[in-house]
Amino acid sequence: MMLKMKMRPEPTFAAKRNSLQDIWCFTELVRESEVEEPPTKMLRGGGCELDAEQLMEKANEAIEHAKWERWDEMFEIFDVYPGCQNMRPEFRRWAAIHQVIFAGNVETLKRMVDSGANPGLLTRDKETPLQVAEQLGQSEVVEYLNTLEVSADSAALLQQAHQVIDAAKEGKWDETFELLKGFSNPEQVVNTRPSATWTSVLHQAAFHGDIEVLRRLLEDYKANVKLLTKDGKTALQIAESAGKEAAIKYLEACVPSIQLEDDFVKYPEQVWSTVLFVGPSAYATAYSQI
Repeated sequence: MMLKMKMRPEPTFAAKRNSLQDIWCFTELVRESEVEEPPTKMLRGGGCELDAEQLMEKANEAIEHAKWERWDEMFEIFDVYPGCQNMRPEFRRWAAIHQVIFAGNVETLKRMVDSGANPGLLTRDKETPLQVAEQLGQSEVVEYLNTLEVSADSAALLQQAHQVIDAAKEGKWDETFELLKGFSNPEQVVNTRPSATWTSVLHQAAFHGDIEVLRRLLEDYKANVKLLTKDGKTALQIAESAGKEAAIKYLEACVPSIQLEDDFVKYPEQVWSTVLFVGPSAYATAYSQI
């Protein structure tokens, strides 16, 4: 016996056939709205042009590859989507260049810089690649970064940082904060320690033990409490060596004691094994992750 299957008519066809003009017009409008232009267009040389949000997604993918030291995959993204090597999603502490520095891979770092990566790109904590390398004790990376030419913007930043630090050395806090108010990037200035100096403005405040100055630097100018001196000391350690008890207690309360981010975490290779459990009347197979 033959069965005839009745096909469900397409919405626009059914609406038009039944003279439902309003519905037909609506469904046609919906159909047209579903046809969108591709989000990318090819550039000369094979690259793709994306909007800022899409480019940030590609930057995030590249950072994830960098975390796992998948350099080929990282550079593939940089080649197709130029510009994303200098982007860092807000939720990320580090960009790709900082991950390369964490790995201590100088050759990969050189290749990144040659392809347009900014050696002055800041972390979420307002740290430069050089400062990250110094904190991690990556001596070869530090040596390489110190050989790079300083841009005009970076030179201006270093000059501003020197001015603020010099005022802080003498405890001239009114002058220090007046200088910061006059800069367009005061937070970046506060978190800059020129390689020629031993301390930043925060370390000078810790040495003097002025609680109000420390508070203003940390709260108003987002000073990085983990920023190191040239010989690897934090502001807390400076206060301890200077015997500034009030500053010690204040900075102890500001120093994070728990690392909740996974920027540095690498997980061991996952191996799966089959374990056989013998019950009274049946066998059960389970998989355990070791």
